[in-house]
Parts: sequence; C-alpha cells; structure tokens
Amino acid sequence: MDLNTIPLDSVDRIEVLKDGASSIYGADAIAGVVNVITKKQFQGATVSAEVGKGQHPGGGESRFTATVGTGDLDTDRFNAYFSVEWQGDSRILAGDRPFPYNTSDLSSIGGPDNRAGFPGSFIGSTSAIVAPSVLTPGSPSPAVLNTTQVGGYQPLTSCGPGTVAQSAPSAIAGATDNYCLQNRSNFFDDQPAQQRIGVSGHFTVKVNDNTRAYINASYYQNNVIVDTGPAQLQNSVALNTENIALPPTLPNGSLNPNNPFAALGEYALTQYSFGDIQQDLTLKNHNFRMVTGLIGKMGGWDYDTALVINHTWLDSVQRGLLSASGELAAVTSPICPRHPRRI
Repeated sequence: MDLNTIPLDSVDRIEVLKDGASSIYGADAIAGVVNVITKKQFQGATVSAEVGKGQHPGGGESRFTATVGTGDLDTDRFNAYFSVEWQGDSRILAGDRPFPYNTSDLSSIGGPDNRAGFPGSFIGSTSAIVAPSVLTPGSPSPAVLNTTQVGGYQPLTSCGPGTVAQSAPSAIAGATDNYCLQNRSNFFDDQPAQQRIGVSGHFTVKVNDNTRAYINASYYQNNVIVDTGPAQLQNSVALNTENIALPPTLPNGSLNPNNPFAALGEYALTQYSFGDIQQDLTLKNHNFRMVTGLIGKMGGWDYDTALVINHTWLDSVQRGLLSASGELAAVTSPICPRHPRRI
C-alpha cells in the first residue's frame, strides 16, 4: 500500500510488530508488520498549514490539511469525518547547487567533460554549429539526411549566452572545428517538483454495543514534473535526423540564405539544441481506495472483516518532442530553423 494515500490527520497511532506475524497476516509478514491505525471517530474541525525553505535555492515545501467531523459513537451511534490534504515541493535545479553538482564538466578534478556541443556527438548546444558536406553518392532520399562532412565545424552565427567558444582539430584532415560548448546541467532537476492532493471520508455506525460498521473512501493524486534538457535537432526516433543538413538550395531553386556554404553547392551539417523548447515529463499517479467492513465481538471472539477496493493508474505526458517531418520541412524553409516554432 502507498503510505502517501493515508491522510495524516486520520492517523491515530502506528504499531510496529518487529517479530514475525505470519499467523495473523500470512507468509509475507514473516519479518514483521507496520500497522497504521486510523481514528475511529473525530469531532470538530482542525486546520494546519506549513511552509519550509531550504538554505539554498529551490526545494521549498508547503502543506495544508483540514479535517472536519461530527457525531459521537456512544451517544449518536455514528461518526463521520472528512479530510483534505495538499502538499507541494518545488524543484531543485542542478544549477542551484555548488560545484561539482552544478556542471557536466568535471575535467578540473580529473573527471570527464560532458558538456554539450562537441562536434559529431549529436548533442548540440543552443548555439548552432555547421560543417560543409556533400551528398553521398547513391544515398537514399531525403538528401538532407545523407551527406558526408568535408570540412570543419563553425558557429552558424556566434556562440550565444550560456555557451563557451572552443576550438580543436577536426576529424577532417587539416581542418579545425570551432564550436560552442554548453553546460546542460542547468536544465535538469536534482529533485523534481511534486504536488500531492487528496480527499478522504470515514463513516462509522455503531450497530450495537459489540458491533461497528464502517466505510472509508479516499482519492489521492501525486504529480511529479521532471525537467530535462532542451529538444535536440539530432534524434534517432522515429526518424534518424542525426546527420541532418541544410540544403544549398530551396525548393524554388534559390540559394538557401541559412546555409553559409550554399554558394559552393555544399550542404551544411547542423548540430543544435532548441533552447526555447524545454522537454519535461509529467507523471500523475492516481489512487482510489474504498474499505468497508464490520468490527466486533461474538462468542468470546474478536472479529474484523473488511472488503477492499483499490485502483491505481498512471498518466504520463511528455512535452517538447520534435516532429521529424517538421524538421525536414524546416531545413528547406527560408525561415531559419533556429526559430523552432516552425517545427
């Protein structure tokens, strides 16, 4: 059972049986049992609110609960109470923490340099780099996905904010690659944002001095929002665009103004990350639970019967994925593909 689905205001006590309890709970309880005992009844109303903030940015916490109940089992022979609960935890970005947790470049302490933007890595920075290429003879269509590099990389415009200019010998003999490295850790979460909301109700009737009938129902939803890096122009699913290139001419026959090698009839292999298309994954876990039963005494024996209905389902929404067909259309458009709303 997910303990997040138990409203804290409804908890009366927690019992921990450290020894085996297989005779009561079955073979799964051989190592012990933790029993969360909820309140039999509640009268009145209670409201609580909490706010917390960490020493460093991010990771704030807030929580609100409210419970209201009425009826006395001894005098009214019934009790009903209702609880609502909300909790929110803000995200902690990797960039909000000190070195070495805020960078993907650990070369200064003998580790790897995993910054984005190295030529040929298929993980571009938000400053596009291009390299001249020619159509591979006999390659299949489309041509923009099947070219061969013939020169070094260079920035399409310049290395923009958040990137660092770098140079190194190219994989092409005699050429030099000029490119823009970027620390992508700032886009990722150390702790994702979470929100939890829940409602629950508890209704008990005292049938007689030895018997109580009850029904509990609750619904809880837990949302987790995971931030990941910006969408990549290079992708292997569902269409492999890792070698995508800007063509030298547009469909109307004119030179491609976005291709710096167009006048030479060459393609421009492109490596790029869409800085304004942040990818994220939202997970919504839902849980509905209902328990009804009888508790009492009969013939010198205590009994506790229960019928449990529990349903859990998960919704997953991933945003920031690019359209492969949109990419192919954008590279042949007179509007520069660095404006990703075309894609």
